[in-house]
Amino acid sequence: MIELPNHQQMVVRIAGINLLVLAVYSIGFYLIQHTYSEAGAFFFFMAMAFSVGLHIAACLIAAFVFHLLDFRTFQMGFLLSAFAVALLGFSFCSRGEYTRGLEF
Repeated sequence: MIELPNHQQMVVRIAGINLLVLAVYSIGFYLIQHTYSEAGAFFFFMAMAFSVGLHIAACLIAAFVFHLLDFRTFQMGFLLSAFAVALLGFSFCSRGEYTRGLEF
């Protein structure tokens, strides 16, 4: 395993925890979508868009607070998390719309 310096480990850990949180609520919304078929893809799209938006806002607020407190490591971790959650989360949002007629 590659040994990272302490501050890089913390940045990776913060980003990893935020991506794990994204995965948990994405799977939850996906299961709700398939359990209640009348809600369908629109529920999944709206729930994911709202949740991802809140998650990004929370990461950016945390990054700003840690910037004010001069904790650069935490600031970079939350900025990286905001970018990764935006990139993956909003692409997950559209997943429900594109597979509307498909059964897996």
